[in-house]
Amino acid sequence: MAMPTPQLVIGAVRSFTAGVCNWGGITGSRILWRIQQTSDTAVLAGVAGAIQELRQGRVLPALTAIQTIDGLGQFSYSSKHLRMLAPNLCGVFDSIVEKFLHRRYPGLSRKDLFLAYCGFCQEKARELTAAKVLLGDFIVPCSGSARQVKPNRGKNSQWTAADVDMACFAWLQGWCSECDCSSNTEETPRAGAKAGIAALIRDKLNAPPQPSVSKAGKALIWLNDRNSHNGTPHESALRVLAEDNLEARNIGAICLKHGCLDLKQDGRSPRFLIGEIGNYVEANNVVSFSTDPRHYPAPNGSETHCWGGTGYEGGWDFRAAKLQDVGQRLQPAVAYLKRFFEVMACNGNLQFDQYWVNNC
Repeated sequence: MAMPTPQLVIGAVRSFTAGVCNWGGITGSRILWRIQQTSDTAVLAGVAGAIQELRQGRVLPALTAIQTIDGLGQFSYSSKHLRMLAPNLCGVFDSIVEKFLHRRYPGLSRKDLFLAYCGFCQEKARELTAAKVLLGDFIVPCSGSARQVKPNRGKNSQWTAADVDMACFAWLQGWCSECDCSSNTEETPRAGAKAGIAALIRDKLNAPPQPSVSKAGKALIWLNDRNSHNGTPHESALRVLAEDNLEARNIGAICLKHGCLDLKQDGRSPRFLIGEIGNYVEANNVVSFSTDPRHYPAPNGSETHCWGGTGYEGGWDFRAAKLQDVGQRLQPAVAYLKRFFEVMACNGNLQFDQYWVNNC
């Protein structure tokens, strides 16, 4: 039996959204302005719909409902609102948490990661509550491992998903409870703390599928010189694919005219190559791709450097535009990809076959 739609008062709802935005910090004023420009009917419908879904424990439908409100279309502030509406169910999926998770699980969508993160927070809250651990029991000093404490029997031991989320956020930021230190980085985890929480999250995500890996241990990607998805001819680019399928959606592209390499942004493709490059850089201690002077952000935050594709995060300009032969213009970009991936030519390519790829 469906639960009745909650009857809300617009004044209270407006006050609630203002409170959430103020809690969110500096960026909240911009979000709040957009919400204030939204009609009362739309705001009431979005909040009421989210509450109705949360009452049934349905996080993703609640997210969809709250994101219908102008200003709450992105995850950071929409998840903040859900966290305040149902702290027992939801954490905040802001850029700090999202970056951490996506670097480890680049193949998962943002919605899947958000749902898994909320589930992780719920599970840890149940464990901490069952153990009668007081909120704030565990302290991690700067100079040592986690302090060993005995479980307490106090009243303030009822953990929620929001409590776990706050602890995760503070940990990711490198905050300590005994000082104002911010030295807790991914490169110098305290007493294996980051490795431990990464393992917990991995278990909760139930080992998401990883890219195909070559015998050399590198993830596989393919180059397509024929047709992209929906049969669109390659008039401008050599496409980068996640599979050996000429009709697959591209995850990147190498410009035929300039030799620039553009990669799709997170959430726009089945693989997030920039994230995978970051993982490789971190694991192999090589120079970060983001500090490479050839790197550039995507114009307008989504398009490629010279054609109308959408959903691109950025790329690399290898200064190859002046080369007369198109194969020579593409070689630097392919050679760059080969640093991080096992690069294959799609079966059916007409011009750029595996022999050409191997010689880049």
